[in-house]
Amino acid sequence: MSIVTEILNPFIKTRNQVKNKSGQWVDQPSDKWTQHSASLRGNISKEGGSVNIINRFNREIVIDSFSFLVYENIHATCHKDSREVPYVTQIFHSLTTAGPSASFPYIIDRDGHDYLEIQKKGENSEGKTYYIVRLKKPLYLPEGCHLELKAGNSVTGSFMYKVFWRERPIYE
Repeated sequence: MSIVTEILNPFIKTRNQVKNKSGQWVDQPSDKWTQHSASLRGNISKEGGSVNIINRFNREIVIDSFSFLVYENIHATCHKDSREVPYVTQIFHSLTTAGPSASFPYIIDRDGHDYLEIQKKGENSEGKTYYIVRLKKPLYLPEGCHLELKAGNSVTGSFMYKVFWRERPIYE
């Protein structure tokens, strides 16, 4: 680009623009957050199966509220990176005396957790134990996340969840 273009470019365009890392003029990032919510009641019918809740990267995300009801060995995972390396990018895993573990509700109930807590534990009319698990505080994820409910290796079962989050694009 010539020096004249560098000087005139911001004045010719009607939108606010800034230079990015590579020196090109781009529209100025917006501070506008969009709000989203999702809820679902269903079954994980495949052993080791999962249900995607949020799968958004290259965005700032704040999960304001997340709660879920599950039976048996179904747990939540939240990867802060699209590489999804177990116990490295997964921020909901637990630490037990045996080492890192998925945050199954009975482990949260027994050992506690930094981000999740048991809101209620009970039995249904068939005598099956259920847990209502919720996020303790809003969770800020500056590069996005992949949030899902996942069944253990030899488990299938029913679930319910609701989640409220905000997001905005990341500009470079």
